[in-house]
Amino acid sequence: MEGPARPAVLRLGYLALLAYAWSAVSVEVLSLAASINRWTLLLCWVLFLVPAALHLRWFPIRASAGSFWCARATWRGTSGVLLITAAIALVCTLVTALVAAPNNWDSMVYHLARVAQWASRGSVDFYHTGISRQLSQPPAGEYAILHGYVLTGGDRLANLVQWTAGLFALLGLRELGAGFWPGAWSEGLRRRAGAWTVFAAACLPMFLLQQSSTQNDLILGAVLIWSAVAALRHVQHRRRGDAALAMLGMAMAWWTKGTALLLVPPLLGLWLLALAGQEWMGRDAEASLGRKMMGLWRPLLLAVLAVLSVAALNAPHAYRNAGTYGSILGPDYQLANAKYGLGVGLGNSARNAAWLLRTPSKAANRLLHDATGAFHGLMGRDLHDPDATWPWTPAFDVVAFGDREHLMQEDYAPAPVFFLLLIAASLAIWTNRSKTWCRPMQGYTLAWWLLFFGFGLALRWQVWHMRLMLPLLLLGAVPIGAWLARLPRIPGAALGLVLLTSAAPYWWANYSRPWFGAQSIFTTPRSSQYFATWPELEAPYRERAALMVRTRSNNTIPALLLSADAWEYPLWVLAKPNLLPSVPVDARKDHRMEWPYYSAEHGKLYPDPVLIWVDSWTALDRFERMKKVYVQTMPPGEGIPAVYRIEVDIEDAQP
Repeated sequence: MEGPARPAVLRLGYLALLAYAWSAVSVEVLSLAASINRWTLLLCWVLFLVPAALHLRWFPIRASAGSFWCARATWRGTSGVLLITAAIALVCTLVTALVAAPNNWDSMVYHLARVAQWASRGSVDFYHTGISRQLSQPPAGEYAILHGYVLTGGDRLANLVQWTAGLFALLGLRELGAGFWPGAWSEGLRRRAGAWTVFAAACLPMFLLQQSSTQNDLILGAVLIWSAVAALRHVQHRRRGDAALAMLGMAMAWWTKGTALLLVPPLLGLWLLALAGQEWMGRDAEASLGRKMMGLWRPLLLAVLAVLSVAALNAPHAYRNAGTYGSILGPDYQLANAKYGLGVGLGNSARNAAWLLRTPSKAANRLLHDATGAFHGLMGRDLHDPDATWPWTPAFDVVAFGDREHLMQEDYAPAPVFFLLLIAASLAIWTNRSKTWCRPMQGYTLAWWLLFFGFGLALRWQVWHMRLMLPLLLLGAVPIGAWLARLPRIPGAALGLVLLTSAAPYWWANYSRPWFGAQSIFTTPRSSQYFATWPELEAPYRERAALMVRTRSNNTIPALLLSADAWEYPLWVLAKPNLLPSVPVDARKDHRMEWPYYSAEHGKLYPDPVLIWVDSWTALDRFERMKKVYVQTMPPGEGIPAVYRIEVDIEDAQP
């Protein structure tokens, strides 16, 4: 990572990591006084940007010959073509992010719904809701969205958080791809490896789709990548600032998404092992064992500091989870396998691999499905083993999930060309005899495949695993870039063209946010784009929202009765309520709800709310709450909210 190019890119990446941490910490601090509003957030950014600007004024970023930004060095030849192609992909996804309305399923249920709830309350304290994911899931990604939501009064900038994360993920991958071998490769070869790594990552379908989404997998990927960059820099140069930023990245990853539980410990372990190896090998060969052991105090100290940094940043959210659910992780971590073992890990890894290799060809998908089933048969395992499969996922069926909807959507999209190139690159790296450049990448590639296996070993299989694996897949671009950089020009160009051909349609043909067709983001009204993946819900939601607006003026505000997978956010968009309480209820267990409908924010008790039951799977014809009987006046449908009114006041009806 030496040379004139590195400091500029590193400083930009480190500044972005600090800005992300600041966005989360500032929200937690302001929440203590329930003062999250436009003016306090503006003040927070002034307090961050002024020192950042002064720092850049004192230590300006200058591009010199050979830098990442200099056209004479990097933007010509093979590297130039690759980086320009990646830049075009970024521009296309930026257009989608700016024009399209958020419409991801999970965003409608909890990513954006929790942001709207926080903005309405001025606080991130837990509130009444039947959707526990709005409360218990790590919130740092949504904290970043909250800043734009409050400052602009809506979700116009919500998609840009993931897009920005994608941009910095590519910058970080370029550093990893070019910086793994400072002494083994020439500057030109390292530059080409970095460009190929960026190109491979920019051709990852899930990366392209999530850049215009309001999920948080890409945010997690960017944070992990820059944490890895900082850790590698610290191993190479032993600067304390790099170590501090590596620990900050690990803490922010934990604060962003639960899958960091699988990815952060291995990253921390590899970092500390590399440092321990340097300490051990750097000692005098004749030194005693005791003196060598004494040299390991620095890695041990860093391990303690890293754990403390993770605990410190995650403490407020963990405290709220523990107080509400009795667990610092909350109630939603039920994705772990019921049993563990080699067979479980291999079986789930095979299913994950088959899911990554899906194509539009039914014949190929049928072959993948049958091969996966045969592999499970050889191990004596059930392909749909309930102990290793999430109970609420659709069944493993490669053929059924090979249509355009599932191939072009950010929850399911595969990466067949990317994954095949990763397999080929891994085999080439492991069998290469040129140990001078191959040994570091052999260790990196082995670690990647162990993480891939660990993912299947730890988590029950589900159809949405491609989304959860995005951070790991981005890290897989590094060995692809290293391998393609050393191939002869013609084979490398041919493979690059195949990869680009498989990825280019995702620039404009996002299933949820397409450029063309009946659901084009350029011709469809923004309020209708929220329902792009389920258009039959638009009319019922508009009807319910109109009812909410009509009842707002007569001292009655609507309440939601929500459970697990209900779409809450569209009601925030269409009805624009100042407050939208959500009553937690599980109708399968108890038809009586004894939660008083009280709004602390408004200091009033609303005795006669309009009750809207969003989750149609548990809707009732009638029920009793607070000594009142409610009857359904608008029936539910598949995903369509039901509406209730008071039929009988039990107290008034008594003689």
